[in-house]
Amino acid sequence: MNTISPRQRRSLSRRTLLLGGLGALAAIGVPTTVACTPDPTPNATKPTPSATLTGHTYWVYSVVFSPDGKTLATGSADTSVKLWDVAGRKTIATLTGHTDAVSSVVFSPDGKLLATGSLDDTVRLWPTR
Repeated sequence: MNTISPRQRRSLSRRTLLLGGLGALAAIGVPTTVACTPDPTPNATKPTPSATLTGHTYWVYSVVFSPDGKTLATGSADTSVKLWDVAGRKTIATLTGHTDAVSSVVFSPDGKLLATGSLDDTVRLWPTR
């Protein structure tokens, strides 16, 4: 895993990732928090989260919505992948198996598989049922 000085870790520890609607992403760091916002109004200057999803213990590197928009997948430096129920705002599964940070997550076009890429030099395919 990449090493980071305690000073850098403290400066990044309170950042969040805001998700606008079901597609647009506005990344602002993210060690442990993912927040979903409604579609912003044209004159919105500061969006406010409609929900905060917590569960990862370290930075979140990748976030993706399933093709149907009902599930959110997050990949983290804590080596895990979490699947979230978007409507219920709860974790529906935690996928473990990588031995280093998960840097990318992507759903197959039909949403039946999730591919995850890690700094452990592996790509894993997970069924999403």
